[in-house]
Amino acid sequence: MNKKILYFVLVCIFAVLLELCFFNFVFVRAVFTNETMQRNESELWFVNWEQADNRYISLSDSQIIWLDTDRHVRSFRVEYYPPSQASGIEFFYTNDLNPFFSAETLVSVPEIAEGSFTVITNMHMNDLRVDLVEEAGFVLERVSITLNPADLDFSVSRIVAVIIIYLGIKLLFGIQKIPAYNKEAVLNEH
Repeated sequence: MNKKILYFVLVCIFAVLLELCFFNFVFVRAVFTNETMQRNESELWFVNWEQADNRYISLSDSQIIWLDTDRHVRSFRVEYYPPSQASGIEFFYTNDLNPFFSAETLVSVPEIAEGSFTVITNMHMNDLRVDLVEEAGFVLERVSITLNPADLDFSVSRIVAVIIIYLGIKLLFGIQKIPAYNKEAVLNEH
């Protein structure tokens, strides 16, 4: 009985390791390589924003700039509070080929969720500029930008599925009958 419990515990450990290392590989890689970076409003540069009582109020053509990112960016996420629908979001970047924010480095974000959006870029960036809104009066209390975000997507259902697959295979091999080879009977017939 103890042997069966040990096998079951080993299968559970294997299922958890499979979940972490295979299904969450991006998260595990980000933890060990330190490629995820995050900056809050105190570390960003606000251009054409007015600050009042720990809130930022946009003027026309407002920009949020992150200088010196200098890394390969697979994606970046912008989160802001209070959650409201920003319109006309665009971002610009600089790199070795384009040292200035220009129309050549403009990327528009078509649709976003209220309060946050993620943009897949997959390019090297030296600087990043995000234009949330074109019109004045947009209010921000908190904002953060995360480069190469990696979220842990731990799923208990995948772990249970691995355990059920193991138990099914164990059951199928357990009910399989070993053929009874009677070598003497076969040899006597010939």
